[in-house]
Amino acid sequence: MQLYREGKLSGEGSILRGKNLMGTNWQRAVLPEVNLEGANLRYADLRDSLLIRANLTKIDFRGANLVGANLAGAKMAGISFFEANLGRAILSGGWANRASFFMAHAQRAKMLGIKFDHSDLQEADLHGAFMLRADLRNSLLRDTNFAEANLEKATLYGAGLMNANLTGANLSGAYFDEKTIMPEAQFVNFDKDGRPLFDKYWTPDTEMSRYTNPNHPDFWQPAWVQKYEWVKRNYEED
Repeated sequence: MQLYREGKLSGEGSILRGKNLMGTNWQRAVLPEVNLEGANLRYADLRDSLLIRANLTKIDFRGANLVGANLAGAKMAGISFFEANLGRAILSGGWANRASFFMAHAQRAKMLGIKFDHSDLQEADLHGAFMLRADLRNSLLRDTNFAEANLEKATLYGAGLMNANLTGANLSGAYFDEKTIMPEAQFVNFDKDGRPLFDKYWTPDTEMSRYTNPNHPDFWQPAWVQKYEWVKRNYEED
């Protein structure tokens, strides 16, 4: 806190930029606008920390514990949350372009208005996450668990929802385009530029309720929903 008061942890002159902070204890730390750009925070304990408006660009948060952390307004471009625990964390109003949330545990996290453009959220557990107005355009969402998540007014232009679980999700006012890949889509081939092609994309006639409403006569959800115990526990914890 002394270093913070002296201005040595914020701005371009932050002494924490690019430092190896692997496994450090940041539990309940109050460091608004701290600059941690490029730091290694793998397996760090950031439970209930307050890092609003922090610069978290290109940080490695793999395996870190961020339960209850408040990262509202943080810059998160190029960040890696691989297998991090983000349960009930607040990441609202931030930028996470080209970030990696691969296999992140973010049940009931608040991600209001986050920009995830071109990010990787594959296999992330976002059960019950609050993602109102989240920008997920061009993001990889294969096998992502969006069960009971609030994706109202989210932007999903060009997003790859292959095998994603949308059971109970709120997609009211969400934005899709003809490049949005549907959850049950299968790979077909590559185009002339080497990009993968699939057999099912969103169209104006697509009924998204067949992925969200279990009572829909043509309801679809990925097989892994019934296979894994962690999915079932999410419902039990609500």
